[in-house]
Amino acid sequence: MLLTPEDKSRFVLFATEALAFLHEEHGFALPAVNEGEDLWSTTTVTFAGVDVGIEVDIEWKEFVLFVMLVRLDAGKIPQGDYYRSSSGEVIRIYLQAVAQREECAVDQAILARLRARYQNTRAHFNVEGLRAQLEDYVEILRSCIGFILRSGKELFRESGSRG
Repeated sequence: MLLTPEDKSRFVLFATEALAFLHEEHGFALPAVNEGEDLWSTTTVTFAGVDVGIEVDIEWKEFVLFVMLVRLDAGKIPQGDYYRSSSGEVIRIYLQAVAQREECAVDQAILARLRARYQNTRAHFNVEGLRAQLEDYVEILRSCIGFILRSGKELFRESGSRG
């Protein structure tokens, strides 16, 4: 698949607009966009709330999205991957893991579509495939956002830690 800088810019704009409800309806900060060093580097779109942030990693090489909930440190996105190296605390969890909880009441067909896309990424190896993934994630977020905000940092404690 040929990816142009214009395709990338249009999709990032689409992503920020599709997720704007986080800011407009739930008080998250305006999105921060972190572009990689080159056309194929991962782009991260982040919305920071009070205790929890929403992080969307756009993997251009594989045309796949990962949406994570992030445990904020004093309102800031922490550096690192899934665990805080100093304490072993969980700081990132996949939205799909939270979506499995009954408190979210997510349509199981949406989760099944996402699983199918991840298992067969070649069939969705384009910007339109990314758009479809993002639309599914937006539906999941809309179903789960109340639970996410009520739970706050407790979501990360429930996910355990490694020590």
